[in-house]
Amino acid sequence: MKEQASEPWYIRFALYVKAAIIGFSMILLLIPVNMVMELFRERQSRQQEAIEEVSSKWANEQIVAGPILAIPKLDRSDYFYILPSQLDIENQLDAETRHRGIFPVSLFRNNITLKASFPGQLPLPTLNQDLDWAHAKLIVGISDLRGVDEVSQASLDGVALEMHPGAPGLKVVNSCLSADINLEGKQSSAAGMLSLVKLQLRGSGEMNFAPVGNQTNVKMQSSWEHPAFNGAFLPTQHSLNNGFTASWNIMSINRVFPQSWMGNEYSMLTSDFGVELRSPITNYQMATRSVKYAVLVIALTFLVFFCFEFTRKATFHPLHYILVGFAECVFYSLLIAISEHLAFSLAYGIAAVMTVGLIAGFTWSITRQLGPALFIGIMMAGLYGFLYWVIQSEDNALLMGSVLLFIVIAIVMFLTRNLRWQNFAIARNS
Repeated sequence: MKEQASEPWYIRFALYVKAAIIGFSMILLLIPVNMVMELFRERQSRQQEAIEEVSSKWANEQIVAGPILAIPKLDRSDYFYILPSQLDIENQLDAETRHRGIFPVSLFRNNITLKASFPGQLPLPTLNQDLDWAHAKLIVGISDLRGVDEVSQASLDGVALEMHPGAPGLKVVNSCLSADINLEGKQSSAAGMLSLVKLQLRGSGEMNFAPVGNQTNVKMQSSWEHPAFNGAFLPTQHSLNNGFTASWNIMSINRVFPQSWMGNEYSMLTSDFGVELRSPITNYQMATRSVKYAVLVIALTFLVFFCFEFTRKATFHPLHYILVGFAECVFYSLLIAISEHLAFSLAYGIAAVMTVGLIAGFTWSITRQLGPALFIGIMMAGLYGFLYWVIQSEDNALLMGSVLLFIVIAIVMFLTRNLRWQNFAIARNS
């Protein structure tokens, strides 16, 4: 006992000193982990730039509003807008994926049919204002006119119309197609008026409609398997089966603008609704999820190495710990680089096999014992396998990750329950 007491403190507490060094090494490894996170953000930014570049040349997200009637004042200072009593929209949306370099971009083509019924008795302005009914316009608002491939049909009461881009002085929508119509003497009609517009429209990201009818009914069908319904209204009905179908039924009392008004007091684009084409989880999102567990993976690996040390099965230099930690950081760099060219599951498997093989081989080269190397390899393979299961789950990732942390802490507490740490350093160095 006297001999043990006379030993220098750094020998008596060598194990604790080494544990402190290992802990400090883990803190240092947060630097490359943060560098990997910054790499992920940079690649996501590059992907977003690619999407914006392709979309700017193809067509951006689309909002269709109309058909509506716009009757100018005699002095052309403003328009009086009349919305349809019923609007029926049928939309066949065909999605496709193009690439800018290695980055995929989701685009779509639309076949849209717009059927608008206007009331027999057209409303009049509340104030006595002179309107030029002979030079009225039929308006279809389209947010990005570059996406218009074809207007296959446009008519009012069976009379064919010729659509033109824009309308002088019109501010109720940012951009539109318009047709000149003569409503002189047609303000009152027992049957009302029926407008039919069929067009082919390109876009990217989102496809939305404005509920301009007193009763608006929309039917949408697409082969895209991962829709995200958004906007002011969710579908009344929808189904997901080899694509999706959705329908909306919206009344005028559900929105914030009336059926007719003068000037630019209201905007029809405040209550738009529709669908966004997106994948539930991208490779960057899954890689970001995985790197959030990097500290846990490194800590567990260091813990196993440390256990081998205090059971005298092996001796590792602090530099060995740091090299192993760097190897685990490189796993995430490999993961994101390979996943940009292969499916994420395959990329994950390749990166995991490379990392596990490297660390297991490194362990064997230090210890010259097969047991520790196999144990490290099996432990890391199981850990990476469980993490893959966690990050694949879109809705339960937090739950499963929390359960994993709980299990790890419980195992460590159970395995160390009988250790007498106050005597362990002396026993280790005696």
